[in-house]
Amino acid sequence: MNTAPSKTRRRQSVERQKHDTRSYSTYLELACLITGGFLGITGGIGLFRFPDVYTRMHAASVTDTLCTILLVLGLALQAGLNIMLFKMLLLLFILSYTGPTASHVIAKAARQYGIKPVLAKKGGKS
Repeated sequence: MNTAPSKTRRRQSVERQKHDTRSYSTYLELACLITGGFLGITGGIGLFRFPDVYTRMHAASVTDTLCTILLVLGLALQAGLNIMLFKMLLLLFILSYTGPTASHVIAKAARQYGIKPVLAKKGGKS
């Protein structure tokens, strides 16, 4: 009776399943990192392209929140279960509260300082 080929097949099957699981997490990591990077770049462009402090602040705050969440999530998935994952989740928690709070403070200060938002004219262009 020859049992060696069946053991080899089982071992190859287990290795193939492990490889498939790694590839799904790798694709998710890449998707998070690429999307976060894209949002960071578009937010930076928005800071230069938008006309007033309110729209620039909106671009910065959305970018700050979503870009940070996606980038840290992608890095956390790469880190695995260790102390680095805990540190990244703590960083994510802190940044998810401080980013919107800072945007609110900037908008409130701009309004109290008397800065008016740029509104569209009747023709549709600002």
